[in-house]
Order: sequence, then structure tokens, then C-alpha cells
Amino acid sequence: MIGLNAKAYRNTGTRESPTLSEMTLISDLSVNPAWEEADASARESRIKQSVKTLLMLDITGKMKKKPGDANYEALMDAMLSDGVLELFILDGDKDTVGVRGWRADFQVFSTNEDQSMTNVLFEEFSLKPSITSYAPRAVKVAAGPTLTYSIPGTSGGTFA
Repeated sequence: MIGLNAKAYRNTGTRESPTLSEMTLISDLSVNPAWEEADASARESRIKQSVKTLLMLDITGKMKKKPGDANYEALMDAMLSDGVLELFILDGDKDTVGVRGWRADFQVFSTNEDQSMTNVLFEEFSLKPSITSYAPRAVKVAAGPTLTYSIPGTSGGTFA
């Protein structure tokens, strides 16, 4: 697998019947899931012990600046508001069996634009899951192709 084949999609349909719009202006994307931990040490062992608590799902990337492009405008509008973007961040095409990734309602927490004279303009951005009635989910494309989901920490911890 190579990063060039990874995909980011924005849902422009409903939650129950998503319409996935590929965000083709994204160049670099980094998916950084990491568990926070709590100290679980006790006198029963002299080995320090920890336990997972919350999964932080940070997404960072770059999107070519292109006013008028629906996905670019949605990202920038979300930056300036409290709005959320329902995104699918996958390591391949949504129609390829075995592809994995994440589905969540993300808020845009920051953007950065380097306007150096020799640069093409890109918006660097930072996304994090936000509070909605829909819990973030791990995604796997199954036969059909069909998107299957699990909630990390509650569904056996697998990519369904």
C-alpha cells in the first residue's frame, strides 16, 4: 500500500445514506491515533502498569487553495464556524475490499497558509473529532463493497 492511494471523503448525503465526495485537493494527510493512559500501578507488582483511557484521533494535512471547490469551501467554512465535517479518512478507495480508516464528525481546529513567493498556496489544517450524537468509528470495507464499523474500545477493538 502507498499513501498516494489513500483517500479522504466528505459526506454530502445523509448519515444513513452517505454520498462520499473525494477530497482530491488534499496532498499530504497524516492520521495519528494515540491512546491516552492512566497509571494503574499497585503494590501487587513492582512493575509500573498503565491502562488505555481515551483515543485521540488527530488528522493533519494540506489542501490546495482553490476557491469555488466545494470541499475546499466546506473546510474553510468549518474553520470559521463551529460546524462539523463528516469525513471518511481511508487508506485506499472506498470500493476496495480490505481498506481501513475512520469515520467521524470533525471540527477544523487550525489552518496555516505559507505565502512564500515560491510556493503554491495550500491550507495546512488540523482536524479532531467533535461532540455530536454520532460516535467516531473505525471503518473497514467488506465485500459488496460495504462499509462496516466498530467503535474503538467497545466493539472488540477491531476494524470490523
